[in-house]
Amino acid sequence: GDHTLESPVDKNYVLTYTVARAAAGTPPTPPGSTGVASSSNGGNLGGAGRVVSPPARCADVRAPRTSLSRLVRASRQRITLRGTASDRGCGGRAARVRRVEVALARLVGRRCRFLRANGRFARAASCRRPLFARRARGTSHWRFSRGGPYPHGYARGLYLLVARAVDRAGNVELGTAARNRRSFTVR
Repeated sequence: GDHTLESPVDKNYVLTYTVARAAAGTPPTPPGSTGVASSSNGGNLGGAGRVVSPPARCADVRAPRTSLSRLVRASRQRITLRGTASDRGCGGRAARVRRVEVALARLVGRRCRFLRANGRFARAASCRRPLFARRARGTSHWRFSRGGPYPHGYARGLYLLVARAVDRAGNVELGTAARNRRSFTVR
């Protein structure tokens, strides 16, 4: 909690500080010390105490990665795909993936009609800017399965599926590569 320390020598010096549990491995404060900052030995506080700071925390700035399985099950009634997602976090330690988002599009010429959240396909747009309107089930091992739009199902033709992961720190996988992008045909 918050505390206030007044100088025993001169009441003009006041120090407000917060006490928190020290991280594991932090060296203990020497006996007789207050554990808070003070002036040098010649200062008005008499040089008592020192600052105990926890080790610096690593900030996760690395985006997670997704990979799609080679097999896509596609029919006019249902499209199913599986994949994996991983995140190295900070310092090379494994981190947690929060969710996997999926963009499904029907190719029309060189453009894509992405499936929107309402279950209908949007107007044709650039395939380079996927519309991630669906979530996969699972995180490190995920599955996307979607029935065809009512009442006729998926139209025959070429489709594109792109997946991306978001980690607990909010980092979003950017760009598409062969590992997180798959095209397939509905017959």
